[in-house]
Amino acid sequence: GGGGATHSERLRAVHKAALVRAIVCAGLYPNVIHAKLPDARYVETAAGAVESENDDAKKIKYYLADRTAGGRVFMQPSCVLFSATKLESAWLVFHSKHEQAQPQPLLNPQQQAASSSLPRSSGNNNNNNPNTNNTAAATEAPSLSTATPSTTPSSSKTFVRDVCAVSPFALLLFGGDVTVHAEEATVVVDECIRLAAPARVGVLVKQLRNELQRLLHDKLKRPELELSGSPILDAIVQLLTTDASDA
Repeated sequence: GGGGATHSERLRAVHKAALVRAIVCAGLYPNVIHAKLPDARYVETAAGAVESENDDAKKIKYYLADRTAGGRVFMQPSCVLFSATKLESAWLVFHSKHEQAQPQPLLNPQQQAASSSLPRSSGNNNNNNPNTNNTAAATEAPSLSTATPSTTPSSSKTFVRDVCAVSPFALLLFGGDVTVHAEEATVVVDECIRLAAPARVGVLVKQLRNELQRLLHDKLKRPELELSGSPILDAIVQLLTTDASDA
């Protein structure tokens, strides 16, 4: 339609967004989380079974990539992705995380009525009739645990904020140490981010990273060095933007 963006313009916008996400990934690493998407569900249509889209953001569970730093995390409600029902990538980076106490649930009216009807022992009565001490203790103990909710938090949740989805190639290029497991067809970053990829991809990425480090080292030594048109940078940009176009 008139005034609408052309295909090439939309493609350039996608490429720019992919590069920005890669830069964000490099800046926020190793703050990485992995999203576990809900199992695929299918609906019957006239054309056959079709996978239905997830429509519930709560069904997506997030976990810290480095499990030694913690387990499941939750999106801060103010985060843009808090209500997201689908993601551009299962890998995301975040700016910060914090613990938030979760108070114990209050007793419902039935529980309150049941706990208030339990007999409570009197110190004077127990002294006057020693035979009732065991019975009083037995009936009073449940009353203390059910009728008096704790005022201290029973648990806490870890919330993350300022979250951005990133491509696996961005993690491979700008993350930590890369290890190639040819027999498993996986590439592992920092021993905690496991990506399915042929061995040749892992080898290529490692070579690109080495060449990029060499290029940046030369730039620091010779500030006048012109980097535009570098085949190394062109290869990295093409890798990141092609990944975004295929997503």
